[in-house]
Amino acid sequence: MFAPATAEYLKAVLSTTLFPESLQSLEGVKTIKDALAVGIQAEKDAILLYHELYQNTENPETKEVLSKLLEEEKMHLVDLRDYMEEM
Repeated sequence: MFAPATAEYLKAVLSTTLFPESLQSLEGVKTIKDALAVGIQAEKDAILLYHELYQNTENPETKEVLSKLLEEEKMHLVDLRDYMEEM
């Protein structure tokens, strides 16, 4: 599916972004702003992951799905940033 170097890169991205091994990153969430900051980082991580997957696939259907996911995640990021700025 992916070249070995690409597969290792994507594995590294996954291990350090969307799917932390524990929920320790949520221990410091005490306020709404803290929660929004966690959400913003999660959206950025998702965008990075989907972008990398998009760049490393040749399947047109997969590219179409990933393109739609990227647009959704970007909209979520903008929404969360707007909420943060309103506070």
